[in-house]
Amino acid sequence: MGGKTSDEVVKAGALEILKGKAGHYEYQVGDFVSYIEGHGFDLAEGIGQYLAEIKGRRHTGREGRKVSYSAAWYNQMLKGVKWSVRYLLDHSPDLTVAQRWAVEQELKKLKRRAPKVGIAKAERVPTAEELRTLEEKADPRLSLMIRFLEATSCRVSEMLHAELGKARRGAKITYLEIAGKKGKTRDLRLPTPLYDAIRAEFKGPVLLFEHSGRGYSRVAVTNRIRELSARTIGKEVTAHLIRHHRGTLLSERFGISKAASELGHSSISTTKAFYDHSKLSDAEYLQSFGK
Repeated sequence: MGGKTSDEVVKAGALEILKGKAGHYEYQVGDFVSYIEGHGFDLAEGIGQYLAEIKGRRHTGREGRKVSYSAAWYNQMLKGVKWSVRYLLDHSPDLTVAQRWAVEQELKKLKRRAPKVGIAKAERVPTAEELRTLEEKADPRLSLMIRFLEATSCRVSEMLHAELGKARRGAKITYLEIAGKKGKTRDLRLPTPLYDAIRAEFKGPVLLFEHSGRGYSRVAVTNRIRELSARTIGKEVTAHLIRHHRGTLLSERFGISKAASELGHSSISTTKAFYDHSKLSDAEYLQSFGK
């Protein structure tokens, strides 16, 4: 992404504007800003360099091997880049409508990577028994996080931004208003005994999950779950795969429509694409010819 209109977005101290403003994209934007500053790039020339760099990043996988990050991880980092540029657009009052439009067209050229789907991913989704093992082997705080993710079907970023002031505690169920994708709010439900156990352990004044007055890193939490699962159940489970486990269970027991609502999907087609694994059995096929 280059050109005069992109450069005009970048003013003195522009990267400073981004720090601490990213919300759900705090890690992604922080990583992007650190890269730009560390290499002395301006925003326009740095975007292409940054995306090429993260494509080549590796992390330590199972058995100590260096493996590429997933397409889903890359796409989250790309969202951070786009959020950064759009935030600067919104805070650059001198830009004309034409200049803003030109930058937006450049952003649209930045393409997501297609995630790998199919049986390989399905095999990584934890079973209920495997989740019990993770909860037993984890330290008390990580165990409560795993239980919360399973009980609420939420994304890890939604969990880590949950505010105590938006909780409504009931005798059996506690409702927790959270901001999901694109700022859309919805209520999470969790058993009140679990809510009370989390409060007793973390004791945060603002967030449900915090330590030393600070929130947790989304990447750090999901990496801890991944490392624990590789060590204890022999496969790498992420926080998002716990959500996938719950989504599958809900869709099979209560139907796609109710699962979509619980997962916070804006369209039922999203839920159907990921969680509807139903098909006719041979017996049902034969029954279809009956009268």
